[in-house]
Amino acid sequence: AKERLSIEADDAHTEAERHIAIIAQLEKKQKSFERMVDEWKKKVDDAGNELDSAQRECRTNAADIFKQRSINDTLTVQFEGLRYENRNLCQATKELQSQLGEDGKNIHEMRMTMQRVEVEKEELQRALDEAEAVLEIEESKVARFHAEINQIRTAIEKRLEEKEEEFENIRKNHQHSLDLIQVALENEKKEKADLYRVKKKLEMDVNVSFVVSSKQLQ
Repeated sequence: AKERLSIEADDAHTEAERHIAIIAQLEKKQKSFERMVDEWKKKVDDAGNELDSAQRECRTNAADIFKQRSINDTLTVQFEGLRYENRNLCQATKELQSQLGEDGKNIHEMRMTMQRVEVEKEELQRALDEAEAVLEIEESKVARFHAEINQIRTAIEKRLEEKEEEFENIRKNHQHSLDLIQVALENEKKEKADLYRVKKKLEMDVNVSFVVSSKQLQ
């Protein structure tokens, strides 16, 4: 009877040690899940920061477009003003030429005036040509700038979509991991409770066995 009780006690002790080892493994697994949760939180924060950076870049490009449009509008107004003055000078030249046929005594004065007007006209024409050249260059720059901005906008929109998709995937994976961790924690709690009940039962069985053994020995 002593040998049988000793064997049962050893078996109970071995079973208790096995359950203790299982509990240690479950605690190690819980720590691993906690590290995984921290890693996913960091990934979510990084994705949010990249999304904010892309949105700030998009707003900066929009401000540059508005500034370039203002420059283009100013050059257009200057060009229209020069063209209006040129038309007025052409009309004045025609009127002076008409007066030359009517009043011969003022021919010399009129010729001087015409020469002056022609010089002014040439100067204005050169200014007009320069303004047109500058306007064409600026319009070309604006066109290229718009094309670049459109490319940048498209790239940013694509990047935003990718980041939003990545963010959504990270969120889903994070939620899935949290769900798995929750299930694992619930299972662990259940297993710990079961192990605790088994341990208590084993302790009671061992105590009963020792009591019975003690009585038998007496």
